[in-house]
Amino acid sequence: MTSLRSQYDLNELLKSLRLPRATYYDRLNRDKKPDKYAEIKVFIKKCFYDSKETYGYRRIHDEADKNGLHYAEETIRHLMSYM
Repeated sequence: MTSLRSQYDLNELLKSLRLPRATYYDRLNRDKKPDKYAEIKVFIKKCFYDSKETYGYRRIHDEADKNGLHYAEETIRHLMSYM
């Protein structure tokens, strides 16, 4: 939508996509924020994807706690399913 904004009016784009104006600006602002889970994502990638061992979310949670990354098991499980 951002690439089409130079060619078309914003109101026309929002109307054709049936997207509220506030939602459009909210998404723009969210994209500018830094990822608060960037550090744990790198750790999960290192442990889970780059390792030859099998790690579940419980083992990764334990390893993260040992390395000083204190996140809830649910957060780690969610990030693993997202990744």
